Amino acid sequence: MHTPLHDVELWNKFRKGDKEAYALLYKIYFRRLYNYGRKFTSDTECVKDCIQDLFTKLWRNKSTVGETSSVKNYLFCSFRRILIDKINHQKKDALSEEIDDSYTFEISLPYESLLINHQAEAERKEELARAIQALSSRQKEAIFLKFYESNSYEEVASIMTISTKSLYKLVAKAINTLRESVKKTYFLLSLLLLI
Repeated sequence: MHTPLHDVELWNKFRKGDKEAYALLYKIYFRRLYNYGRKFTSDTECVKDCIQDLFTKLWRNKSTVGETSSVKNYLFCSFRRILIDKINHQKKDALSEEIDDSYTFEISLPYESLLINHQAEAERKEELARAIQALSSRQKEAIFLKFYESNSYEEVASIMTISTKSLYKLVAKAINTLRESVKKTYFLLSLLLLI
């Protein structure tokens, strides 16, 4: 089982040239990075290429790569930068210092974890999915990194290259939007049940 402490141990071994530690880091993080990358683009080859680029650069620069207390944060942040650069290059757009809301970030509910027992729950789930899709790309990305990937606010802010204060506002606004949508759904369901 891998833990953040185990990841740091692997990271330090990789920095010393341990190929097994490097391969294990790749194995642990490939699927998570791939799933994260797919939120930005449906181009699976682009996502895989960027993961490959990330790990190739890491191996090439292993002796100069710094220590980190969060391997996950380091990899997500580096991968995001590589992926957005590649997407922007493909679009032939100049990458600005600040990334705006012009990129696409998709999020879907993990259906396997939702047990739908009756029609009311199915409708509520559908409403929540619609509410999530109505969020801005930055809000969806923040929600994904914070709640689906279990990152701290500081880690999410670092990955998204925004201040922690801005992230708190972004997440709060997203949660308020979702809460309002859910309240409306519960209200409508209550009315339907009374009829």
